[in-house]
Amino acid sequence: MADDLSALAVTYSGRSLIVGMTPDENPFMGYALTGRSPPSQARRLGPKSDDGMLMIRTRVTNEQELQEGNPLLLIYPALVGIDNLLIGSNGAQTGLIMNHAAQLLSDGTLDQHFPTLLQDCFAKPVLEYDKKNDRQIDITTFEPDDPIYTPRISAITYKGNAIMHIVTNQDGQRSDSYYEFQLEPGKGKLLSTYKGDNEKPIVLPFEGEPRDVTITSLDVDCLANSIFAAIKGGEKPGENFQVSAAVMKHWHGGNHLTIRNRF
Repeated sequence: MADDLSALAVTYSGRSLIVGMTPDENPFMGYALTGRSPPSQARRLGPKSDDGMLMIRTRVTNEQELQEGNPLLLIYPALVGIDNLLIGSNGAQTGLIMNHAAQLLSDGTLDQHFPTLLQDCFAKPVLEYDKKNDRQIDITTFEPDDPIYTPRISAITYKGNAIMHIVTNQDGQRSDSYYEFQLEPGKGKLLSTYKGDNEKPIVLPFEGEPRDVTITSLDVDCLANSIFAAIKGGEKPGENFQVSAAVMKHWHGGNHLTIRNRF
């Protein structure tokens, strides 16, 4: 039986996080990247390993097309594995979560603070300089890509538990939602940036709680293939919004990854 990722197989999902546990009880996190515009499609996912951390980042495939968009919003670490902690997001907030989690691990207090880790990270504005537009961007709230205001989505898993977060624009104000749950073998949760119907003229944000998915794959290769196949999207003949998919899994005391890129 194949993985059931029908909740991801929509017209246009944007960016998506999938957290779950394989049938043989190994926690994993998946990231799906789609794009409609040339800047969004001028990317791929690539690995990086540094100081015991395993990381998957977005990378440039066409610098000229990328510059038509905003590099600060397009290039970022998407998935990170530190010990048995998995972290993922659709933006620069991955680094914010990673640094805070690494400090808690170093202090030996991660078990105590894990339930509020994401809330603590997003409690106060954190500014990063947007060179292209000569401004400061708060990476704890929705993206300033007027008129869409793309939500920021984030997720963490640790010792069989997971927390997902989405922050959306509600009439110019931020609206935060947190979802906490225990991982179960063969089950997962999906959180995307967009509702999925490629609405016109402005694509709508994801609504409601994370969607259920069913996992039958035991290895990261098969799971990455399933995610990649689900994100083709499009509504016209020949249309394809697929960019990349990646999976990171905690297994036998280490983290393992697989990446699928269209370009």
